[in-house]
Amino acid sequence: MALYGDTSDKIDLGKILPSTYTICSLTRYATTNRRYMGRILIGGGKSTNWLHGHWATRRGVSHYDGWMTNIDSKGVVDDWLIMCGTNGASRQFVDGDDVATGRSSTQGDLSVGINYAPPGGCCGNEVSNWAVAEILTWSRVLSEDEMRSVTSYLRYDVLGFKRPGPLPSGIPHHNLAVWFPSKTADKDAWLSAVPGGRMLVGSTVGGDVNVRTDEPGQDGAVGAVRCLYGDHNAQFTFGDNVVPTTFTMCSLTRYTTTDGRYQKRILIGGPGNFLHGHWMGLRGVAYYDNWMTQYQRSEGDSKTDWLIMCGTNGAARQLVDGNEVANERATRGNGGKGLGVNYAPRYGQWSNERSHWAVAELLVWNSVLSYEEMMQVTRYLKYNVLGYVAPPPAPPPPPEAPPLSIPEGVPKDGLVAWFPSQP
Repeated sequence: MALYGDTSDKIDLGKILPSTYTICSLTRYATTNRRYMGRILIGGGKSTNWLHGHWATRRGVSHYDGWMTNIDSKGVVDDWLIMCGTNGASRQFVDGDDVATGRSSTQGDLSVGINYAPPGGCCGNEVSNWAVAEILTWSRVLSEDEMRSVTSYLRYDVLGFKRPGPLPSGIPHHNLAVWFPSKTADKDAWLSAVPGGRMLVGSTVGGDVNVRTDEPGQDGAVGAVRCLYGDHNAQFTFGDNVVPTTFTMCSLTRYTTTDGRYQKRILIGGPGNFLHGHWMGLRGVAYYDNWMTQYQRSEGDSKTDWLIMCGTNGAARQLVDGNEVANERATRGNGGKGLGVNYAPRYGQWSNERSHWAVAELLVWNSVLSYEEMMQVTRYLKYNVLGYVAPPPAPPPPPEAPPLSIPEGVPKDGLVAWFPSQP
């Protein structure tokens, strides 16, 4: 349930922001017409320029007498926006992702309106067609964990998304930041399923993206594989802040054509020049603003087979189907990226290098995984997603023979040898 209105509908919410505050809101543009995408939540009560959530066709921005975020739009512009912000710290969460620019604001004791600038407020003419579902304010600075808790409440209890289940066993759980599992792949709202983690939602941004389950025994898989797929016009984003500054990424992707014209990049990052997995007909390559692998060499027997690839920018470690392929410069890669398929978020380079593609899983850690940890993820993707049968565990070693018990009456001190009649 939500309130809706057009550009002529205005609500005064009153003085709901104390001198120090946190505000969380669930709002959206209720139109696709850019003429009616201005501000929604507007502040006033002093000579102030305050907005939270939406401004000038942009989603996920805030200005508390100064920009608290950058001015780039975040996510699909007319989707519901969960946004939490505070004037007491550099902390602005958009759908569970901190997008603060590093500044705080001393401006408080404010009234707030919907499509309405209370007395002293700026820019009441910048109005929208709008929808507002919930607004919550506190008289203190919420912590990051508290903002994530509110984000979870709004996403799961109000918007009705399904809460994530447990993480798969056998993979590193510590520092896992992103997990898009095969079983929940969705072209419109593929949710990262890390319990208590960031509320990342992958979505189609262009062309025709679909979900299918491939038949068993195809393209290097043994079992049936559920995946997203599309042609060179199909574009998908995992979000603008998916790849941390220091990261490990593991993915399960493949080319879906043998036509070299459509065998270019699949996973593309931005800003900068970032690819992971595929490039120009090569399988098992990575470039994180620097080559992390040998770019002229393709790995595997078939370019269209499923590729299990794990890579990090914090060590010379790039695994392709469990084989180490990193070059000697593989510690020079950059993180801090958005990530897409056939699409480079945040003005990344080479979005024109596209492929016919399929993506089954994506996992990202905000740390450097060891070789053995990458192998754990490789085994998970091979056995749990591609359907291979894991080899049986090695048999346990035979039990050690119990020590012989020296009979009563036989002197033990200094005994060197004893060949008993009974085994």
